Amino acid sequence: TLVYNNGAGSTVSTEWNSSGGSAGAGVPQNVTVQQGTITMPATARTVPGNLTFNGGGMALSSGGDLSVKGTLALGASNITTATGSKVILPVAASLTRSTGYVVGNLQKNVATGSGVSRTFEIGDAGNYTPVDVTLASVSSAGDLLASTAVPGIPPAAGMPPTGSGISQTKYV
Repeated sequence: TLVYNNGAGSTVSTEWNSSGGSAGAGVPQNVTVQQGTITMPATARTVPGNLTFNGGGMALSSGGDLSVKGTLALGASNITTATGSKVILPVAASLTRSTGYVVGNLQKNVATGSGVSRTFEIGDAGNYTPVDVTLASVSSAGDLLASTAVPGIPPAAGMPPTGSGISQTKYV
């Protein structure tokens, strides 16, 4: 387990020198943040086990996705994503929280089945605005991304988004 306990914060560098999914070679199995803001580099990083916050927070740099394969235990802490970065929770991962959430982009895996529900624990810098999604039927597993970032100008009231690559967007 790698523990961060610096009130002034820390910048991740050589202690996570691989974006691979297995522990060793600089990749800690579990990470605990006690205090301070952890600044992640602009390259992808994976926590093969659990990422636990007992205080502090985390900021992802642009292009620096963070995957957590175990439990992401936010407690009262936030993870802030930059443009082009996201927090990724693959198939077996889970998220727990008290008041913390992801400020920005959160991607979760969606399994096959009927009545598949996912809650995306997201918000902006000052507001928790979770997104609850229930899919009637999923025939092929995949990933779903929820974001608090507004991709351009929202459509007029009552008008759906248009154009190539359209997607449902929640404007708050």
